[in-house]
Amino acid sequence: MSRDATSPANVETYYRISEEVFSGELHAIEDLLAENVVMHTPLGTFEGRDAVREYIENSMEAIPDMVTSIEEAFGSGNMVAGRFVMTGTQTGEAHEMNLPATGQRVDIPGALFARFEDGRCVEMWSIWDKMEFLQQLDLFPDSPSKIIRLLVSQVRSRLGSR
Repeated sequence: MSRDATSPANVETYYRISEEVFSGELHAIEDLLAENVVMHTPLGTFEGRDAVREYIENSMEAIPDMVTSIEEAFGSGNMVAGRFVMTGTQTGEAHEMNLPATGQRVDIPGALFARFEDGRCVEMWSIWDKMEFLQQLDLFPDSPSKIIRLLVSQVRSRLGSR
């Protein structure tokens, strides 16, 4: 078997993960992700299908209308890489970042690298800019009032969880 023999199937699965799972169609997780999948993100590493499902559920809670679109993707052997754009409106709390709902629309570009075994994704690296996300939510601390608002929000969130 040549090194690139599995690339077309992996690229197709990659598109399905990005466009179905990362847009809230969580029923596809069992078909597309290995049970022991590991996902690395700017918000942490999530190990296993259940942890990845919870991460996506939390993301969908913060941005219920989230849609992920692939700009381009290519594969070689068991690896696939591509660029995406995630769009939506943050109408719920972003728990992983301790951010309140803002009602702001976001268009976040990023890259996703994925490794496959036996037709399922076993490891992913999702890369996107947290500071750009904060800026689009109008929470980027570029002024004293925004810094204070962000700090107060985080302190309230942490105190409320005790």
